[in-house]
Amino acid sequence: AVEYARASLARKLILRRERLGVSQAALARAAGIRVETLCRIESGKVTPTLGSVQKLDRAMSRLEREARSRKRRRLPAP
Repeated sequence: AVEYARASLARKLILRRERLGVSQAALARAAGIRVETLCRIESGKVTPTLGSVQKLDRAMSRLEREARSRKRRRLPAP
């Protein structure tokens, strides 16, 4: 069950990061965690701490907001 949960979290994390178009290094930097830590989480090799998951979620939410804001600025006025 733990292995399934790790794999499921890893897949969701990778998909969300790729949808944002950011590298592991950029996400790790934004989240304030080591690239090695993110790599291990994404590979499903470790069970991340709650703190790491929260940092990643906050960083991705911030990056998503920034991407939406950039997109809105580029859209022509109706």
